[in-house]
Amino acid sequence: CARALQLLLALAAGGASTLSSRAGNTFPGVAVSVTSTPPKISTTEIVLMQHAGVSVVTLAVDYQGPVQRFALLVPVPRDVERKQLRTVKHEFIARLEQMTAPRVFEFWEQDPCVPGEPEQAWQEKVAVKNRGFLTPEVMPPRDDHYPVSNELSIPATPVFKEAEAEFSYQLLRPKHSAELRAWLEKKGYRVAPGTLDPLSAVLGNEAQLLVAEVAVDRAELVDSERLRLGGIRYWSRRPLLPIFMTLGRANQAARHDLFVYALHRDARYQAANAPNVFAPTNLQVKVDVGARVGLLYNTLFERVLQRHPGAAVTEFVGPSDACGEPCSNAPLELRELLTFGGDVFEVQAAAKHQPALAVPSTAPSTSTAPSTSTTPSTSAAPIPDKEQQAIEKQLAAKRALVARQRYMVSRLHLRGGATSPPLDLRLAPTSAHREGGYGVPRGPNAELASGVRSAKTSRYQVRFHAAHPWRGALPCAKPERWRWGKRWQSHTQHWRGVDVARDLPSLRQDPKLLEAVLESPVPEIGFSPRAPSAPPLVPRSEPDREAPEASSCSLERRGRGVSGWLAVVLAAVFLRWRRSVRVGARAQSAG
Repeated sequence: CARALQLLLALAAGGASTLSSRAGNTFPGVAVSVTSTPPKISTTEIVLMQHAGVSVVTLAVDYQGPVQRFALLVPVPRDVERKQLRTVKHEFIARLEQMTAPRVFEFWEQDPCVPGEPEQAWQEKVAVKNRGFLTPEVMPPRDDHYPVSNELSIPATPVFKEAEAEFSYQLLRPKHSAELRAWLEKKGYRVAPGTLDPLSAVLGNEAQLLVAEVAVDRAELVDSERLRLGGIRYWSRRPLLPIFMTLGRANQAARHDLFVYALHRDARYQAANAPNVFAPTNLQVKVDVGARVGLLYNTLFERVLQRHPGAAVTEFVGPSDACGEPCSNAPLELRELLTFGGDVFEVQAAAKHQPALAVPSTAPSTSTAPSTSTTPSTSAAPIPDKEQQAIEKQLAAKRALVARQRYMVSRLHLRGGATSPPLDLRLAPTSAHREGGYGVPRGPNAELASGVRSAKTSRYQVRFHAAHPWRGALPCAKPERWRWGKRWQSHTQHWRGVDVARDLPSLRQDPKLLEAVLESPVPEIGFSPRAPSAPPLVPRSEPDREAPEASSCSLERRGRGVSGWLAVVLAAVFLRWRRSVRVGARAQSAG
């Protein structure tokens, strides 16, 4: 009997492990359709904002299946109400993706005969001398470089999809899966046996069910059987629920990618119950990578997961008002931050976040000499008129709002499939700041420090870089070599965009690409580049070569000139000898 009991327990454990291994990591919910074909979810994007005990979550997915009516069933906290549900445009989430995506950038060696610190592409500024056409005349410019109109006209209203939204929302609290099944079947949805059981297990005192029915004619059609949906936004004062990545067993695609964009005032985010790794960065590549950076990074990402199965890979950490070096897109706008949840923070803590702001006076002083008195002057400057006061108050309020809506953005990337270990992901902020992926190359081989280091403030990006050494003349006595900066003036008319790795879930991997373009070792995956078959980036003798003289003729040209004169002399001697031979032959024949 004891052996039989042990055998039954072993079989039960084996069956449970088999079920778990098949579950994998999927969409954190359940998708049901009116057709018999279960929908597939290949990509899930979650934008999380947290501040002062309030969590704002935006959930977006890519749907694969028949373009027929379907619904998403998602567990949400119990305090979520219908009025707290909004639909976010997917283009806002796409901006987050592009701003935080891995990128490739090319550095160019600056003219060695033009001294000074090289300017980088992200340091370029356009000087503005006037106020700007949107600034009222009563407002003076803030400084000599930038007009004040940019702040005064910044859109400060969140943008949601209202009448054109593809979702219709309902909140349910079913007692068991049979009750939920009956409600769905009454709506015309087909539910396979066992689909709702995992969902019912997580519903209780902490969670309720959000049903988002999708009108497919309002969704973005990617191809014949793929829809890209907007974001479902809700907010809660309760503790954040786990990301239930084991719920959608019936909706499991061959590969599922989860992107988490966490925004916090001063902390970066990481997984609390999964391994955390940083993607390799500051890797040198050949100059022809360009648009293949997505395929390159996806291959690198797969190699990282082979060494760290089930890991949450950090791909970006940085402030929301910056965009990396270089910028793949403009920093997040104020209206985008308000749309992702900043508006909730403003409403929930309006009194706390609206301190009395001093209104600066911009009227000119009538005194020409500096005053040393600490008592207020009896002859005060003229009081600005009401219009100027109103504009200054608007400007002060807008600046305060912009200062409050500043966050630390963290991007986490998880990928799972049918064989991935099941995981209900929990996120947590951390004060352990990290830095990596920044800096300017040094030396003849354009080397950069790779890896991640501790820092006072988190600043990390995944960046590949290539180098263009100086190929022009050196008409100076002491050229300054190996100063890497922005592209040469002769190349400014070329495409100046930054190639980034986008749409990663749809990309495959190419191991041959690593060997073909990577020129830096990647110890995180045990990769070493092959010995170069071509000459190195800079010939060894070039640093020791003497500078050309002031005659603007290089030594190479002088060498070619000497060789040319020698050839002319030899040719003249040969022709003269040949002529003398012919004359001698004619004389002999005549005699």
